[in-house]
Amino acid sequence: MKRHLVFPIHFDSRASALEDEGESWTDQIKTLHRENKEKTIKGLELEFGLRHLETKIQNFRDLGNMPFSIVSYHNGFFQQARNAFVAGSYYPAATGACALAERILNHLIIDLRADHSHTPEFKTVYRKDSFDDWNRAVKILNSWNVLRGDVPKAFLELGRLRNRLIHFDQSVYAEQRACALEAIRLLAQIVSSQFGFFRPEHWWAVKDTRGAQFICEAAESDPFIKRFYLPSCPKVGPYYAVDFIEGGVVFFDRESYPDSEISDEEFASLFAARKSDDVVESKPSADVRFVGFLMNNGRYVSARRAPDGTSWTLDW
Repeated sequence: MKRHLVFPIHFDSRASALEDEGESWTDQIKTLHRENKEKTIKGLELEFGLRHLETKIQNFRDLGNMPFSIVSYHNGFFQQARNAFVAGSYYPAATGACALAERILNHLIIDLRADHSHTPEFKTVYRKDSFDDWNRAVKILNSWNVLRGDVPKAFLELGRLRNRLIHFDQSVYAEQRACALEAIRLLAQIVSSQFGFFRPEHWWAVKDTRGAQFICEAAESDPFIKRFYLPSCPKVGPYYAVDFIEGGVVFFDRESYPDSEISDEEFASLFAARKSDDVVESKPSADVRFVGFLMNNGRYVSARRAPDGTSWTLDW
């Protein structure tokens, strides 16, 4: 009766507030947009300082929104690269984005190789602690059917840019901002497609669950989904509830559901048909269980009922 819920928490959509007004917008929408834009600019001023503020605002706008990622450990590094670009530190931003992309490649191979021990590629990687040949890494991950959509192409393009930035290329001096912007955009494309939320290439998603994304049952055994998505996704029934608190999001659900297996289509139908009275209260009780806590940095911690039967503890 339950499916894993993908819940976006670590992302930054403020760049949308800096976009130009649309000609077809109503006066009410324009007024709201101007208010949001003013708040965003004030926030950037507090975050990055007054000096060269117009340039910083333009840099922030050109970066676009920071995509959601299910993986918590690279969110902070990505934010640092973006912040460096906004502040005008273009070369550190560019090399930081490339370094993070290489870490992601390493994580994918090292974290998934045991699941592919039966493949010819395994014997070439099982003893290595790190990998710096991007072309080979992408080829291996493709053979394991890990990378999806445009991710392989984005990795290879970013790898070529990395070589320009790190090895001696005179043109980088004059093109450092353009190189940094391209590096961060390619990294955002990789993160959004491979680790993101509501993307067309996400073959693993239960269909027709408007407003929420769940992982279909058959995908739970996929090595990539098992290693990278499931640890960050609460497993809930169709009548779960959330509560936003300081530090993150708390999930609640019914204490029990009928002991039966249902298809993804049946789950989607139950979710789509649920009414407000079906949704559990956002506090634990005899009939409502505390499922877990998703922190603002993207880390998820599941909860379990304590031995006394009335309190709950987090599995840190």
